Amino acid sequence: MAKIGYLLLCEDVYKEKELIIKKPYNTIAPISIPGNFSFVMVFSVIELEEKEDYSVEIKGQDPNGKNIIEPQNIDFSLPSDERFKDRPIGSASFNLTYTNTVFEVEGTYTFTVTVNGKNSKTAEIPVHPAGKYR
Repeated sequence: MAKIGYLLLCEDVYKEKELIIKKPYNTIAPISIPGNFSFVMVFSVIELEEKEDYSVEIKGQDPNGKNIIEPQNIDFSLPSDERFKDRPIGSASFNLTYTNTVFEVEGTYTFTVTVNGKNSKTAEIPVHPAGKYR
């Protein structure tokens, strides 16, 4: 059964021969709150089967449960094309860029990725103004 392997928020992601995740965030610190901040959400889906259809739901919410990113779905299936025969089987990675996302309040934000409405993973990220430490 498909499930989320990892879920991170970071500054950027580079893909050449390998996936390079630049500056994973354990906290987000806009210049001020409310304020804008850009980030990349990177996650993997593992235990995938060929010829199956998958749907991944992505959500991001502030400490009060308000959506800070529009909930979205990504539908996909594994390619069975010969061009992909040298790649790892049964997994997929996704990188989603969120530019100038508004963070209206200070506190712990949650980012959740769910595959096929069943298995999910949540990242909890504290958000505070730059220069303020808890």
